[in-house]
Amino acid sequence: MFQTTRKCSIDSPSSTKPIRLRSNRLVLEPALVFLNELHRLTQNTDLANKPKGSKQTNSKGIGLTLSPAPGSTRSRMTCCPPYAMRLLLFFLLVAASHLTSGQRHFNAWLSTCPHLVGPTGSTKMFTLALNQSRGLVTGAPAFSWDMMVDVGDWTASQTPPDHEDGESLALFLKKSFDQDRGRFFTVSGNHDGDQKGWLPGQFTQSYVNPLGVDAYSGSSGFKASQRPDSPDFKQLLTYPGTRWDRYLIRSGNVIWIMLGDRNEFDTLAETRGDRSGIYQAGRGSAAGMPRGGYPSGSVTLDTFEWWKGVIENPDFANDILITTHHLLPRNTTVTTDDGDPGNYHGSSGSVGPNGKIGGQLYWIREYDESGAEIFQYAQTRPFLDYLQDHPGAIAVWIGGHSHIGSPEEVINGRGIYVRKYEVTFLSVGALTDSHGGRNNQMTRLLSFEKGSSEAVVNVYIHHSTDGHSVGWFEPASKRVPLGKEFDCPQSSTDLPSPVAGDGLVMVPDAPKDPLTPRYFWDLDEDRNYDFNNHTHVVGADGSPYGEYQAMGNPSYSMDSMLRTGRSLDLRGTAGRVHFSGPYQPKMNWPDMTMSCWIKTASTSVQEVVSFSSANTVGKFRFWYDGSAWSFEVAENKLMRSARWETEKLNDGRKWHHIVGIADSKDKRIQLYVNGELKAEAHWRAPRMKDAGNDCLVIGASGDPVGINSEITWSHPFDGFIDELMFFDSVMDPNALRSIGTLR
Repeated sequence: MFQTTRKCSIDSPSSTKPIRLRSNRLVLEPALVFLNELHRLTQNTDLANKPKGSKQTNSKGIGLTLSPAPGSTRSRMTCCPPYAMRLLLFFLLVAASHLTSGQRHFNAWLSTCPHLVGPTGSTKMFTLALNQSRGLVTGAPAFSWDMMVDVGDWTASQTPPDHEDGESLALFLKKSFDQDRGRFFTVSGNHDGDQKGWLPGQFTQSYVNPLGVDAYSGSSGFKASQRPDSPDFKQLLTYPGTRWDRYLIRSGNVIWIMLGDRNEFDTLAETRGDRSGIYQAGRGSAAGMPRGGYPSGSVTLDTFEWWKGVIENPDFANDILITTHHLLPRNTTVTTDDGDPGNYHGSSGSVGPNGKIGGQLYWIREYDESGAEIFQYAQTRPFLDYLQDHPGAIAVWIGGHSHIGSPEEVINGRGIYVRKYEVTFLSVGALTDSHGGRNNQMTRLLSFEKGSSEAVVNVYIHHSTDGHSVGWFEPASKRVPLGKEFDCPQSSTDLPSPVAGDGLVMVPDAPKDPLTPRYFWDLDEDRNYDFNNHTHVVGADGSPYGEYQAMGNPSYSMDSMLRTGRSLDLRGTAGRVHFSGPYQPKMNWPDMTMSCWIKTASTSVQEVVSFSSANTVGKFRFWYDGSAWSFEVAENKLMRSARWETEKLNDGRKWHHIVGIADSKDKRIQLYVNGELKAEAHWRAPRMKDAGNDCLVIGASGDPVGINSEITWSHPFDGFIDELMFFDSVMDPNALRSIGTLR
């Protein structure tokens, strides 16, 4: 909220100094209307006993002097005409109405990429936007806001920010916001990452201090006591796990989940001796890429787990959850696909499977308890997988990063906001005109109304070089489903959305994704762009990494069902591949289809794919029990089995296509081999069983044999496996044989 400070002079025998009145616009605006009208009326009224030298205010001022006559305590207000008194009565009735009915409206001002300090930085556009909101710019409509949510990139340099940048940033934020600094909530962007030798978050904490920690109040000019602190509008500083790069805000029944980008110096790249600099999860090393806003975006693994914990916390069950991060997940809004055309990111995107990564949250970085980085996962899938499995778990995801040039921009059917998995993904655009500036500098206003299960998102164009009018771009205003009715904080500007009406449409759905597996491992070991390619099984399209366990040097064979790739050769091993990084696939779906290709000559008991230990009821497994091949799926405490007694698959000469289906609608499980139905069984579960601590593996069961360095795994698979896929729906087995169309 921008709270206006204006001067009203009330002269009395005991005081001749102006009294500064600070109030929110709910009370201030009607009061100013009344005072201005009263002033106009009194200026045109010939009052008796008019004191000599009484102060007159011009038509532009608000500073009205109400002076009693000499020797009298009677104010000039008592000489006001009856209609002026009626105005006063009206104002008092309005104020009383608000006191009894409470606030109804709340506005969150959204921004990103101001790029304020650094060689290509400028405070001009941010200052302009603030002045426009305050009504200080001719021709630009003013607007009120209750909180400002900024998603980062305060700095503007291809090298990490330094102390000089930080001091300039802290001073600008302090002076520009003044008393409203506490209503500015922000998270770091990729350009704000720390340089070599700095601790993670050192720049952010020292000069922005998002938590208002006392230890950084001197360098940042900000402390927590400046924040709003009412029960229904406050920063939740005591929430477990709160950290400089993740924190919560409550505004009414909205919980803002603020996630900062983690683009600090990449120690693992330095350890690897990476000299290319084109595939790094943080600021480049001296050996690699010391410059650039790398990467496309990242969070830590423990932050992902913390985010899930917030969503699943029963304390927030009745709240509207909104996630913010500098970037958005893949294939959501404009510029979030791999290699989207257009000059949006420069070198801020790392090279990935399809060329340059778009403006997407791409990396998960894992740290140990000492703070040392131990692993980097090149994927955004944990967030998207969770949201796909839990539709509507959050109401909105707000991001930025991409310097969008126009509110009408669309690439492949994706615009500045879309709906996907019952979540609104909202791209804020960019405010800078100096660091990769585009034709229009824009922000958003997200307007809430008490009792409504929808918000309104509006676009404000602050500056344009292509003919757009400054102000609200009404065609971009859209309704945003919230999933729950909004409960307004008692402290707000209480002004409705600047653009409203029955004609507003809902945020459009994202283009339908092409048919692809939820998880896919082609087992070719050919993802050389990923530095984990030779140490882990790297999935296609961000599927979880597979860890080799008790396998020594994994072997890949040119013997592949596709004839052009490779397959994983598990012959003679007693190990397995455990899929768990950076998260364990859950697969708690109503339906599932598993597809893979195998070749084996062994007739021993062996498990090809398992989500279950040998001695407990897990989720499912495909295995050979010594006389039959079975696809088993859990139903409560039992395993239902589609079992085919044969040794035809054990010929060791041919590749065989295996499809296992769990169908909750038709209440059955089926086993297809080479496109033919070989076995089926009744299955009455409503969805796949939660397997608890069991995990998805290939090549063996979940039961270890031996201890310490001698651990192997029971029921090892003695053969080749290729093209492993999982779908969250019932698929046509014959269609899956044309595997090349899905790659």
